[in-house]
Amino acid sequence: MDVKDKINAYYYNLKNKDEFKYFLFKKFYISPKKVLTKTENDVKNNDFYDENILKNYRNTEFMDLLSIVLYDNDFLCKLNYYNLKSLEIFVDDYNKKCNNKYADVMRLIGINARIKYNSEIKIYDLKEKVLNEIKENKDNQSVTLYLNYYNSDKVVDSLICDNKFLDLLESDILNRDLNEFTITNIIEMLLLSIRIKTNSPETLDEIYTRKRLMKREYYYEFDIQKAKELVFKLENKLKEIKHNRKIIYLS
Repeated sequence: MDVKDKINAYYYNLKNKDEFKYFLFKKFYISPKKVLTKTENDVKNNDFYDENILKNYRNTEFMDLLSIVLYDNDFLCKLNYYNLKSLEIFVDDYNKKCNNKYADVMRLIGINARIKYNSEIKIYDLKEKVLNEIKENKDNQSVTLYLNYYNSDKVVDSLICDNKFLDLLESDILNRDLNEFTITNIIEMLLLSIRIKTNSPETLDEIYTRKRLMKREYYYEFDIQKAKELVFKLENKLKEIKHNRKIIYLS
């Protein structure tokens, strides 16, 4: 049975069982934003849902509906990230009172909220924050946080294929006392940037990343030659560290 059939069967059974809930939940499916009324500003101010509206949805039947419609693309298209965040908090409050009975529903909401976040809010909007943290944090904590996890969404969308990161490497990071692991990861980030800019992806993730970054103006301005020069400098820095270590061992 596909999702649409499950939804139809659910509403057929609910109508025979409780007509009030049938009309209430049908309204939710057709126009979820009329139920999840809180705006982006409301959610950002920790005002997640209207108790007077959602008190009628605090029951097993509604959780059963969510366990079905959260797989339905037509329904999900009617929601944005902030709607899902409202729903997540509402269900979480109810779930806690039910001894975590609806953990699977919470998981589904979380997955869909992450998808909406990535597609609507864009992790790369954190770019300036990431760059500033690396630049201002002189004890290398932020370097470790971001540069040692070069394949994470936040790092890819903040640092890959961007001349600002190349400038930061050249003016600041290269002069720091970095360990081999961090240097190797920075090199990998630069090589990834070069592959993406030259349309030479090696994995499906890199193909997807390129399509995502092509929507950004900075992608087209990325200086491949400068990236290659920095790779060369970093590789020399790595060789120097290894050479000095050998001398220490010999002594």
